[in-house]
Amino acid sequence: MHSVSILSIVLKTTTRSSAIKPFRNDRLTYQLNLVAQQAISLNDPIFIRETGCNLRELRVLRLICDSPDVTFASIAKYTGLERSLTSRIIQKLIAQGLIERHNSTKDARVFWLKPSEKGLEIRQIARNVSNQLEEILTKPLSAAEMETLQNYLARLDGWINSDAYHDQLAAASDVMGHGSKS
Repeated sequence: MHSVSILSIVLKTTTRSSAIKPFRNDRLTYQLNLVAQQAISLNDPIFIRETGCNLRELRVLRLICDSPDVTFASIAKYTGLERSLTSRIIQKLIAQGLIERHNSTKDARVFWLKPSEKGLEIRQIARNVSNQLEEILTKPLSAAEMETLQNYLARLDGWINSDAYHDQLAAASDVMGHGSKS
């Protein structure tokens, strides 16, 4: 039995009322997560074949290439990966010769990471693969729709990272916490 991708369902869905709903839940975070997971699961084998690294590993490598002498703590923070997973990825990238580790002379707990020449080459290959795969992913969207989508995502990102959003979450949490105690 072949698995049906969410993207194929979306592309095949028509405006008829009997059409399959692309999502079983209308929550935005659910839909964004589902689309991202589907794209990642379909793209991961391609990245592994072309670079020897999966998308999480390439995310860490890209960050190190873009910010030489970055620390472990910064990588964990900016990638959003758990510290233990980040540590395993860093160890793998070191073992593959894609990055180099340099210990701090001031604090033995701190180390900096920088890409090797091989790491820079793999990062460029991954960039080319990513460009091709993103073109395929966004094929159903016009240039104007892509620009609109990028603008919406940037606005949501700005909002999620704002103090106002965090304040509203805290206030909502307080209200929800009081409501559940009855």
